[in-house]
Amino acid sequence: MTTAINPEVICEFASTSEVVPSISIENILARAAYAMTTFADGLAKIREAQKLMKEVTDEKMYGFHEIVRNGLGASSDDAAIKRMKRNLDSGIWTRLMNETGMKTLMSHQQISDWESSSIRPACLKQHLKTFMPHSVHYIRTKGRFLSKA
Repeated sequence: MTTAINPEVICEFASTSEVVPSISIENILARAAYAMTTFADGLAKIREAQKLMKEVTDEKMYGFHEIVRNGLGASSDDAAIKRMKRNLDSGIWTRLMNETGMKTLMSHQQISDWESSSIRPACLKQHLKTFMPHSVHYIRTKGRFLSKA
Protein backbone atom coordinates (compact mmCIF):
# COMPACT_ATOMS: atom_id res chain seq x y z
CA MET A 1 0.00 0.00 0.00
CA THR A 2 1.33 3.44 -0.93
CA THR A 3 0.15 6.61 0.75
CA ALA A 4 -0.14 9.85 -1.19
CA ILE A 5 1.15 13.20 0.03
CA ASN A 6 -2.28 13.74 1.52
CA PRO A 7 -2.52 11.01 4.23
CA GLU A 8 -6.26 10.68 3.64
CA VAL A 9 -5.74 9.58 0.03
CA ILE A 10 -4.58 5.98 -0.18
CA CYS A 11 -3.51 4.26 -3.37
CA GLU A 12 -3.63 0.45 -3.26
CA PHE A 13 -1.73 -1.75 -5.66
CA ALA A 14 -2.31 -5.47 -6.19
CA SER A 15 0.15 -8.04 -4.94
CA THR A 16 3.02 -9.03 -7.20
CA SER A 17 1.45 -12.43 -7.90
CA GLU A 18 -1.05 -10.94 -10.37
CA VAL A 19 -0.11 -10.89 -14.04
CA VAL A 20 -1.78 -7.51 -14.61
CA PRO A 21 -1.91 -5.48 -11.41
CA SER A 22 -5.21 -3.84 -10.61
CA ILE A 23 -5.06 -0.11 -9.95
CA SER A 24 -7.56 2.04 -8.12
CA ILE A 25 -8.42 4.71 -10.68
CA GLU A 26 -10.40 6.67 -8.10
CA ASN A 27 -7.35 6.96 -5.87
CA ILE A 28 -5.08 8.00 -8.73
CA LEU A 29 -7.56 10.67 -9.79
CA ALA A 30 -7.94 11.85 -6.19
CA ARG A 31 -4.16 12.16 -5.88
CA ALA A 32 -3.99 14.04 -9.19
CA ALA A 33 -6.72 16.44 -8.04
CA TYR A 34 -4.90 17.01 -4.75
CA ALA A 35 -1.63 17.63 -6.66
CA MET A 36 -3.34 20.22 -8.87
CA THR A 37 -4.88 21.97 -5.86
CA THR A 38 -1.48 22.07 -4.18
CA PHE A 39 0.11 23.39 -7.37
CA ALA A 40 -2.54 26.13 -7.72
CA ASP A 41 -2.07 27.09 -4.06
CA GLY A 42 1.69 27.24 -4.60
CA LEU A 43 1.34 29.51 -7.63
CA ALA A 44 -0.96 31.81 -5.69
CA LYS A 45 1.58 32.00 -2.84
CA ILE A 46 4.46 32.72 -5.23
CA ARG A 47 2.45 35.50 -6.90
CA GLU A 48 1.56 36.93 -3.49
CA ALA A 49 5.24 36.86 -2.45
CA GLN A 50 6.24 38.59 -5.70
CA LYS A 51 3.61 41.31 -5.20
CA LEU A 52 4.74 41.94 -1.61
CA MET A 53 8.41 42.02 -2.60
CA LYS A 54 7.68 44.50 -5.39
CA GLU A 55 5.79 46.69 -2.93
CA VAL A 56 8.63 46.86 -0.39
CA THR A 57 11.25 47.46 -3.08
CA ASP A 58 9.19 50.00 -5.03
CA GLU A 59 9.09 47.68 -8.06
CA LYS A 60 12.86 47.06 -7.92
CA MET A 61 12.66 43.30 -7.44
CA TYR A 62 14.70 42.08 -10.39
CA GLY A 63 15.49 38.42 -11.02
CA PHE A 64 12.44 37.03 -9.18
CA HIS A 65 11.37 34.65 -11.96
CA GLU A 66 14.89 33.33 -12.46
CA ILE A 67 15.33 32.62 -8.75
CA VAL A 68 11.98 30.81 -8.60
CA ARG A 69 12.77 28.79 -11.73
CA ASN A 70 16.24 27.83 -10.52
CA GLY A 71 14.91 27.13 -7.04
CA LEU A 72 12.49 24.54 -8.40
CA GLY A 73 15.34 22.67 -10.05
CA ALA A 74 17.63 22.79 -7.03
CA SER A 75 18.11 19.88 -4.68
CA SER A 76 17.67 22.14 -1.65
CA ASP A 77 15.41 25.10 -0.95
CA ASP A 78 18.03 26.81 1.24
CA ALA A 79 20.09 28.20 -1.64
CA ALA A 80 17.03 29.64 -3.42
CA ILE A 81 15.72 31.18 -0.19
CA LYS A 82 19.12 32.73 0.54
CA ARG A 83 19.36 34.10 -3.00
CA MET A 84 15.81 35.51 -2.87
CA LYS A 85 16.53 37.19 0.50
CA ARG A 86 19.70 38.74 -0.90
CA ASN A 87 17.77 39.98 -3.94
CA LEU A 88 15.05 41.42 -1.69
CA ASP A 89 17.63 43.13 0.53
CA SER A 90 19.24 44.68 -2.54
CA GLY A 91 15.89 46.06 -3.70
CA ILE A 92 15.13 47.50 -0.27
CA TRP A 93 18.53 49.21 -0.04
CA THR A 94 18.14 50.63 -3.55
CA ARG A 95 14.72 52.01 -2.67
CA LEU A 96 15.95 53.59 0.57
CA MET A 97 19.02 55.12 -1.05
CA ASN A 98 16.86 56.65 -3.79
CA GLU A 99 13.91 57.81 -1.69
CA THR A 100 15.94 59.30 1.17
CA GLY A 101 18.12 61.34 -1.16
CA MET A 102 21.20 59.76 0.43
CA LYS A 103 22.97 59.60 -2.91
CA THR A 104 22.81 63.39 -3.18
CA LEU A 105 25.08 63.57 -0.11
CA MET A 106 27.60 61.17 -1.62
CA SER A 107 30.41 61.70 -4.10
CA HIS A 108 30.49 59.75 -7.36
CA GLN A 109 33.19 57.54 -5.87
CA GLN A 110 31.10 56.83 -2.75
CA ILE A 111 28.10 55.94 -4.91
CA SER A 112 30.25 53.66 -7.05
CA ASP A 113 31.70 52.01 -3.93
CA TRP A 114 28.22 51.61 -2.46
CA GLU A 115 26.80 50.02 -5.60
CA SER A 116 29.69 47.58 -5.97
CA SER A 117 29.83 46.60 -2.30
CA SER A 118 28.27 43.43 -0.97
CA ILE A 119 24.64 43.73 0.01
CA ARG A 120 24.00 44.19 3.70
CA PRO A 121 21.00 42.47 5.28
CA ALA A 122 17.93 44.69 5.23
CA CYS A 123 17.24 45.06 8.92
CA LEU A 124 16.44 48.00 11.17
CA LYS A 125 19.84 47.97 12.88
CA GLN A 126 21.70 48.21 9.55
CA HIS A 127 19.40 50.94 8.24
CA LEU A 128 19.72 53.07 11.36
CA LYS A 129 23.49 52.61 11.30
CA THR A 130 23.58 53.73 7.67
CA PHE A 131 21.04 56.53 7.58
CA MET A 132 20.88 58.14 11.03
CA PRO A 133 24.35 59.75 11.17
CA HIS A 134 23.84 61.22 7.69
CA SER A 135 20.26 62.33 8.44
CA VAL A 136 21.31 64.17 11.59
CA HIS A 137 24.12 65.94 9.70
CA TYR A 138 21.80 66.84 6.81
CA ILE A 139 19.06 68.20 9.04
CA ARG A 140 21.50 70.23 11.15
CA THR A 141 23.11 71.78 8.08
CA LYS A 142 19.68 72.99 6.97
CA GLY A 143 19.22 74.80 10.28
CA ARG A 144 16.86 72.21 11.74
CA PHE A 145 17.46 69.69 14.47
CA LEU A 146 16.34 66.09 14.62
CA SER A 147 13.53 65.82 17.11
CA LYS A 148 12.82 62.69 19.12
CA ALA A 149 9.34 61.39 18.59
